Amino acid sequence: MTTLSGSLNKPSVNKILIFLGILISLIGFLDATYLTITYFQGVLPTCSVVHGCEKVLLSSYAAIFSVPVALFGALYYLAIFVGLVAFLDTAKLNILRTVSLGTTIGLIASGYFFFLQLVVIEAWCQFCIVSLITSTLLFVVGMLIYRSLPKV
Repeated sequence: MTTLSGSLNKPSVNKILIFLGILISLIGFLDATYLTITYFQGVLPTCSVVHGCEKVLLSSYAAIFSVPVALFGALYYLAIFVGLVAFLDTAKLNILRTVSLGTTIGLIASGYFFFLQLVVIEAWCQFCIVSLITSTLLFVVGMLIYRSLPKV
């Protein structure tokens, strides 16, 4: 197992999980940033996999006080990315603990928006599905990391 360790007295953390979290958060960030940019440009992204992106992205649920929900998603993914990179730089377990638990926010938000697509809007957005998958994977990675940390 590849591990990161700050000193002999500090417990090891699985380095592969950290880099996997960084990769997944980067994918989520790019996805949400793309949706944010298209929102502010006033154009709809091209949806080639599923039909209904326009219905989802033009719904009243796509923005909160004229701020696209995708922007909140981009900030969430960026925070996870920065937190994981900060841990690699500092090896502070509190950063990793906070980031790991923070993935719960993304899972809850994605679950809520998935429910809206499925039940309320009755349409699918492929970019939203990518975000659902990335936030779910981040949660799984986050919980695996959290379980490996020493209890405080």
